[in-house]
Amino acid sequence: MRYLVSLFVCMLFAVPALASEIKLMWIGSPQSGPPMVVLNALRDNIAGPSTVVSHKDCREQVRYIEREDDIVYMVVNMTMIQHSLQGQQCLPKFQPQHVIGSFVSAWHLCRRPGTPDMQPGQRWTFGAPNGMPGRGIVSRLNQYNNLDGVFVPVLSSSQVATMIINGDLDWGMVNPGMSEPLMQKGQLECPYTFLPQGTDMVPADRLLSRNFRLDTTVDQVATWLVIAKTQDPAQRKRIEDAVYSDSFRAWLRQYHFSDLRLSPGIDGAALLKNWRSDMTGMEQQLYR
Repeated sequence: MRYLVSLFVCMLFAVPALASEIKLMWIGSPQSGPPMVVLNALRDNIAGPSTVVSHKDCREQVRYIEREDDIVYMVVNMTMIQHSLQGQQCLPKFQPQHVIGSFVSAWHLCRRPGTPDMQPGQRWTFGAPNGMPGRGIVSRLNQYNNLDGVFVPVLSSSQVATMIINGDLDWGMVNPGMSEPLMQKGQLECPYTFLPQGTDMVPADRLLSRNFRLDTTVDQVATWLVIAKTQDPAQRKRIEDAVYSDSFRAWLRQYHFSDLRLSPGIDGAALLKNWRSDMTGMEQQLYR
């Protein structure tokens, strides 16, 4: 009996303590669409307990991050610009603790098969997902190419695609992960891209700025920052292991995210500085 008790005690102390839960959040609205898909993909790569947290209101999202620990959150430059123009402060007031990586996403410019080209004297509609600089892009296309486009704000890439397919939009910005399967089905044509490196289906020579006269580079990408907030080195390692994992990087590439700056030893301060600088320039050029 004494032997069994001793054995039980040894086994008890040999079992490692369960890791605390890591929370994942995207700052912005709506709390749906590609950002939540990315968060869930990252969660799938975190060893141990983790959960995606969602708060509808931007202020509640920031408050949650400010009071919680063991959390990884993402911010996107275009989303922050949009909220700022709406008078919403969507960045935590404290300095980001651990900027551990960044990557970018962009869109193709698509139409329904049979839709005419953008030509002078022809009126056409242009839809862009919430937060994208669609109004600025259309304004410059019109001004420098003698076009007559009309901007239509739309909630998401999926809604843009649906409206194009249904004939409710002539042209629209749709992310490659959604547009290219629809291209393969013959439901969309995407003759232009905003991705500087292009894709296999829409190559770099179809970059928008190479095919139209423009006063500024409208080939914009959304830059995502990945930020960890934790006081526990073990929790930070769990987050970094997931962010830097081959499987997460492969998932991002599969859905045409690019410029993956996701590796140990990344200069987080430089990423943050460049992100803020790019955001300021983008706001002045395309949102004002």
